[in-house]
Amino acid sequence: MTMYESSKHKVAIFLVSGLFALPFHVQADPVVSAVVLQDTMNRISVFGKDFGSKKQAAPILVDRVDIAYENGLKNSVYSDVDGSEAVIRSTDSNESLWEKSSLNVHVDSTRVKRHPASRSHYFFEGENNFLGWPNAYGGLDTPADNRQLYVSWWYKPKVDPGSYWAFTTETLIGTFQESETLLVEGGYEGVFLGIDSDGLINAGFSGVSKQSLVGARIEGEKSGATVTFPTEFRGGSGSGFETPGSQKFLRIWEDPYGKDGIRFSWTQMHQTGMGVVNWDSQPLKGNQWNHLEVELDTVTGRVALAINGNFFGGFDFDPARDAEGKWSPTVAALGLNGKVGKLQEGEIDDIYIDRSLQRVIIGDSPEYSKLTQYEVQRPISWEDGEIELALFLGEFEDRGTLGGLYVYVFDDQGNVNQKGYEICEDCKAPPSSTPLIVE
Repeated sequence: MTMYESSKHKVAIFLVSGLFALPFHVQADPVVSAVVLQDTMNRISVFGKDFGSKKQAAPILVDRVDIAYENGLKNSVYSDVDGSEAVIRSTDSNESLWEKSSLNVHVDSTRVKRHPASRSHYFFEGENNFLGWPNAYGGLDTPADNRQLYVSWWYKPKVDPGSYWAFTTETLIGTFQESETLLVEGGYEGVFLGIDSDGLINAGFSGVSKQSLVGARIEGEKSGATVTFPTEFRGGSGSGFETPGSQKFLRIWEDPYGKDGIRFSWTQMHQTGMGVVNWDSQPLKGNQWNHLEVELDTVTGRVALAINGNFFGGFDFDPARDAEGKWSPTVAALGLNGKVGKLQEGEIDDIYIDRSLQRVIIGDSPEYSKLTQYEVQRPISWEDGEIELALFLGEFEDRGTLGGLYVYVFDDQGNVNQKGYEICEDCKAPPSSTPLIVE
C-alpha cells in the first residue's frame, strides 16, 4: 500500500479521478523483521524483505544546513556560520549547496531551532525567497532519465501564506501593535504583522474567507485601533486589498529554462504542471514547523503531496511529458515564491532530496496510519533485505530513549510496511545473518 493510499485511513480525502490508474507492476509492501543498533550507537541496521534494490543507497542531498551530505559525502560549507550568512549562488559545492537561489536566503544560527541537535537553519524575509538547483544533482546540468523524485523539507512561515492579506489604511483610526490579535466583525480573528514599505497593512487571517473580510470592521485586541477592510481589489496600486494570490512552496523542473519536460509547481491553493491543474490543498500552521513532502514518478505519471504526514492530494499526468534523454526532474525552487507578503518570514531545515521514492522513516506509532510525527533517515547502504542507516532523531532528540520509536521502509513504488518495527535499545549487536522470513 502506498503512502498516499494509506493516508485515507487518517482522514477522508478526495481521490482525483484515475489517480494511480495507469498500469504498473504491483509489489508487496516491504516487511521489516529486525532493527538493531550498531556499536557506534548512531547507526542502525534494518533487516527484512521486499525493500528492493537501490542503485545508490545515499540520497542526492541531505541538508541539515550546518552539515550536509551530497550523494553520501559530507559537506561542511555552512558549519562555521556564527550568526547570519547569505547563501550565495555557485556551481562549486565548497561555496554553496545551491547553484541558483534567491539572494536573500541566509544561514542563521541565532533563531530558535527545530530540534535540539540543529545548530543552524535557513531564514528569509519577504515573499520571494527560495533555494534551487542543488549542486549535488549537477545544478542546472542534471543527469538524464532518472524518473523519480522525492523531496522532504521542514518549513516554518511566520503566517500561513494562504492567509496573508494586505490592504490600504484610509479608514485606520489609532495604531495597531505588532503581532496583536485582530478581532474581525463576525467573530473571526487575525494577527497584525505591520505596515509595509508601500503603506499597506499586512495581516494574517487564518481560516477567514474573503467574503467574511470584505467590508468588515477590524479592531486591535490590545490597542483598540480600528480599520474597515476594503471592499475592492487593489490590483497592485490605489486603494483596496491584495489577496494571498498564488504562493509557491516548490517548483520542480527538468529543463533549466522551464520550457520542456517536467514542469511542476505546488502553491498554497493548488498544483500545476504537465498539463494539469489540481486544486487539492491544505493550510500550513503559522509560526510552527510544517513537514512538506512530494513524491513524483514520471514512469507511472503520478504526483502525491503531504503536509505534516497527511498525504492530502495528488494527480495523474501523461508520462510522455518527461523529457527522455535530456534531464531529470530536480528542485528548481524550494521556499516561498509569491507576490504578497513583504513582512512574511520563513525558516527551512532538514531538506532531503532523492532520485527514488525509496526511503526509511522512524515514527511514534506502531501503525503507519496512526503516526503523528516522524523523521526521514539517511541510508548508508541498501540491499533488498538489509539497510544501514545513520540514525537521525530530529524532534525525538529529547525523548531520552529509543523505545517507542518504529521503523518504516518505503519501496520504489512508495509502498510502506503498515506495521512499524520498534527500535530495540538492547539489541546492539547485529545478527550473524539476516533473519529467515518464512512466507
